[in-house]
Amino acid sequence: MRLIAVEWRRLWHRASARWLVVVLVALLALGGWSAWRDSTPPSAAEAAQAQQWYEQNRTDWEQVVQDCRRSQADAQAQSPGTPVDLGCDQLTPPQLSDFVREVVPWGTSTTSLLLLVALAAGLVGLMTGGLFTAGEFGSGVASMWLTFVPGRTKVYASRLVAVGLWTLTLGVIANQVATWLPWVALRFSGQAPTLPPGFWADVWLPYSAYGVGLAVAAALAGAALGFVLRRGVIILALGIVYLVADTIVVGNGMRAARWMLSLVSRAFVAGKAGYTTMTCTNDPAFQGAYSCNSVEHTILRSQTWLELGLLIGILILGGWLVFRRRDVS
Repeated sequence: MRLIAVEWRRLWHRASARWLVVVLVALLALGGWSAWRDSTPPSAAEAAQAQQWYEQNRTDWEQVVQDCRRSQADAQAQSPGTPVDLGCDQLTPPQLSDFVREVVPWGTSTTSLLLLVALAAGLVGLMTGGLFTAGEFGSGVASMWLTFVPGRTKVYASRLVAVGLWTLTLGVIANQVATWLPWVALRFSGQAPTLPPGFWADVWLPYSAYGVGLAVAAALAGAALGFVLRRGVIILALGIVYLVADTIVVGNGMRAARWMLSLVSRAFVAGKAGYTTMTCTNDPAFQGAYSCNSVEHTILRSQTWLELGLLIGILILGGWLVFRRRDVS
């Protein structure tokens, strides 16, 4: 325990750890501002703008229906023996409520913020662990530290435990802030915060438990990765490159999106996550023209346990083996 306490204090004195805490606080502040904006009813100017958009869309809808019925009548005249239905009666008119911003309830706002905080804390934990352990090698502290604590396994375990406890503390605090920020925003705006039945047990508890667990696991994986790569700049560069690649793959509907950590992590915390892929083929019905169709997919939490467990387990075991056998100088 003494060694873990020492590692904890040394982690706090790392500038990278403190800056990453600032990043997490900034994200919480952004989430709080979003919750406050969603908790305020629309102003008179917003209501007038919504009315204008509604009237414009209503006029456009009426024109679309007229054009549709005209085309349907022309098609029916060309094929008198065959009923023609272009679905004109199924074109639903726009509603004013579609253009008016509604006050977001406490439960909805909290759920969204809990997911955001879980993913952010996971990323912060990953980078904190990686930069902390890798920085020990770059500064030469790792070799010096082994003169005081000769057992490499003990040093490895203490650093991972310290990083895990650090991230656990941050995760729990951030989770509580994310839970009550929307409540404060609603009360500040003069609204009455309400929750749907069963919210605490069915939504808050799993989001919180899996979210904090994900952050701790990511921190352990990052710390193990630091023992392997041993350069903080490499870990930082890999993190940036992966975030860009993840965004591109998921945003463009590539098939590899199924294995991106952003979607897998979201499914782990929320219970499921949906994504869309694009399937493009040469359509013979349109003279071989290239056409693309979107396909909806869903990842369930039960599918993520093995994937995340294997990834984190391999990183932790690999980091331990490298640290035991590789020269630290």
